[in-house]
Amino acid sequence: MVESIGNVQPQSVQVKKDNAGRNAAIAGGVGLVGGGATGYLTKQIFKDGKFTDEFVKETAKDFLAKVSDDKHERKVLQALYDIEDNPSIDTIKKFFKNNKKHLEKIGDESAIDILKKSDDEIMSAFLDLKTDFNENIKTTLDQIPDDLLNLFDKTKKKFVFPEGMKNDEICKAAQHTMQKLKGKAGLIWGLTAGTVLGIGAFIASKLGGSNKQA
Repeated sequence: MVESIGNVQPQSVQVKKDNAGRNAAIAGGVGLVGGGATGYLTKQIFKDGKFTDEFVKETAKDFLAKVSDDKHERKVLQALYDIEDNPSIDTIKKFFKNNKKHLEKIGDESAIDILKKSDDEIMSAFLDLKTDFNENIKTTLDQIPDDLLNLFDKTKKKFVFPEGMKNDEICKAAQHTMQKLKGKAGLIWGLTAGTVLGIGAFIASKLGGSNKQA
């Protein structure tokens, strides 16, 4: 009997030590997750002294979503922005098919009529649209990185807009994109931290059960 008690006591102490070690590891893991979320947000916006492609693209999309009061124009502008340079004729045909409803509302010629033409004529119709887009919209979008660079506090990792620029559409788009990416980073942190804490609870319950059985 004495021998049995003697065997149990060190085991109980060892379990407590293991618990403490695991709890410390779990707490450290949560800390790393939180730090990782902050790092993730920073890297999503600003990296190696410049804005990331993801941030610039999302800011441009946000701007295009508000650049016109006409929803059909907005849809066409967004579609033109998404098309790569020097697209194939198949890509161009797909553009007209996917946006025929919107193009009919803003153009003199329907997409259906355009698609009945030769490939050269379809390409020409597309290039007319793309040229207008590049001259009137894309030039503004291409300036986003340079225009915003001097308005970004690299130490505080946030934008500082002068009073007269707070209502500028590009500035508002940039701020909204940052908030969206913050939410994305927070979601990743929440999911990962929840997993870590869930594992910790599972381990604790198992250890608790082992302790009771001992």
